[in-house]
Amino acid sequence: VEAGVPPSMIAIGGFSMGGGIALQTALRSKHAVGGVFALSSYLCDRAAVYASGAAPRCLSVYMAHGGADDFVPPAWGENTANMLDARGLDVQWRKYNGMRHELRGDELD
Repeated sequence: VEAGVPPSMIAIGGFSMGGGIALQTALRSKHAVGGVFALSSYLCDRAAVYASGAAPRCLSVYMAHGGADDFVPPAWGENTANMLDARGLDVQWRKYNGMRHELRGDELD
């Protein structure tokens, strides 16, 4: 932003804990970023993002999770997607059956 890039052209993302940090960063930023992606990630039910009461600070959210993830349960990611959707965010949720706690090419397309 300081270099002149419009916030709406910025996407922030990550995998696992990095995705949770990306969600917190994008949704709590003073700039309304273009989007955030969080892969095999979640936010705790008591995350500051939910408690802030502030308007959503992100144009779109993409969350994907492996259906066979035994490290971060898929239900945690889906719950986060549902809670963000309930706050009025444009959330796309996708679960990949058979995928564990990993990245796959089709998830990134």
